Amino acid sequence: FPSRARATFGGTSMTLGIRGRLFVTSLAVLALAVTVVVAYVTTSLRAALEERMTDDLRSRAEALAVDLPAARPTLAPPALAAELGRRVLARVTLLDETGRVLGDSQVAESELSRVENHGDRPEVRAALAGRIGSSSRASATVHHGMLYVAVPVRAPPIAVVRVASPIDPLEIAVARGRQLALAGGLLRSEE
Repeated sequence: FPSRARATFGGTSMTLGIRGRLFVTSLAVLALAVTVVVAYVTTSLRAALEERMTDDLRSRAEALAVDLPAARPTLAPPALAAELGRRVLARVTLLDETGRVLGDSQVAESELSRVENHGDRPEVRAALAGRIGSSSRASATVHHGMLYVAVPVRAPPIAVVRVASPIDPLEIAVARGRQLALAGGLLRSEE
């Protein structure tokens, strides 16, 4: 094991002694540790925030499902979805027992016939089977990331009420958490 090693940085050749090699090794170990911590914090933060958002949307959807049978007779599904969306400050979609969209708070009534059937969406399949379902994905209708929660409801022709919220705030919070974890790791390494 030689006591000196040659290293090249930016075209300049340097000879590293044992201290230099230990310094470079400790930097590499530190970089790896910071990377692992940042990845862990990012993953944990994303999971916790998504769970919290899902719980919030579930509460809103369940409240709408309770109120929907009484509200349904007074408004047509498109107007009802718009009203419910304003009430819960989220996107609301009303679907029939096949997954056909009857109303969506972010889709004009004149455009509803162009919206594809949602019966194959995971959260809708769960609601049609009598369970609460949730999913996170890019919306084919409004073209950005959304978190969805769907619940079954008995208000014919409405069989499912789905509540959705953009995932952007979650992504921003996770990015900020990643920056803070990275900064904390770098500050800690200076001690």
